[in-house]
Amino acid sequence: RTQWPEKFDLARLNKIKAQIKELAFDVEYMLKPVVLADIRIPPELVKAHVDDSLRPFSLDEEFENPRKWPVYAGMDVGKKVNPSHIAVFVQHPRSGHLVEIYEKWIDHMPYGQQAKLVNRIVKHFGVWRFLYDSTRAELDDRHLSKKVRGQTFKKNVKGHMAVLMDMRFEAEPGEPTIVLLGPKDSRQIRQISMVRKDLSAYETEEGHADSYWSIALAVYACEMGGSFVGGGDAGAIFRQDSGQRHA
Repeated sequence: RTQWPEKFDLARLNKIKAQIKELAFDVEYMLKPVVLADIRIPPELVKAHVDDSLRPFSLDEEFENPRKWPVYAGMDVGKKVNPSHIAVFVQHPRSGHLVEIYEKWIDHMPYGQQAKLVNRIVKHFGVWRFLYDSTRAELDDRHLSKKVRGQTFKKNVKGHMAVLMDMRFEAEPGEPTIVLLGPKDSRQIRQISMVRKDLSAYETEEGHADSYWSIALAVYACEMGGSFVGGGDAGAIFRQDSGQRHA
């Protein structure tokens, strides 16, 4: 409905929106701040997927996964100035939901040490597939686990990952969604909403949407399914519990 139908009825507003495009329409006619109007996933939507009751797992305690549910991880690798971020998720085999079990910001850590941390995380959580941003090849040739692979951020790949993120955050009831670790005002949650609709990012003192891309890589790893190496029929889990996807 409109607030001023005598001057701007729905037909006219829809025509204006088609002419000036969505971003300008949201700012000028819907009175949204330009920053919020251009954000890919609004803060309110991100916070709706946070479960403050979840307790993050630690690398100093045993991680029990007796039913061998799939575990996926992603890492946005930062430059010397910008941070790196790692996000680890377990997937429920029936619903397909991704639930975050571990996340970590890495500030000013040498790349060699980052590679050792990645290998430790893969071993500790039994990660099936771990993707990291290899656009600048900082972690390439650093003796990473065979479960870890680099992903170059080409335009089409970033677009595909963004769509996968949209599907998780905008999931309808019964569709696979995503559950994030809290608190709702954490650095991870804030940085997810730093990505613009064109997939560029706002840069702050905390980073430049690093947690958005680490989570997107984990979601992308989940879509690929399974593991990079052999060692049994990983697809049996899906065939037994859901029948919807084979590794």
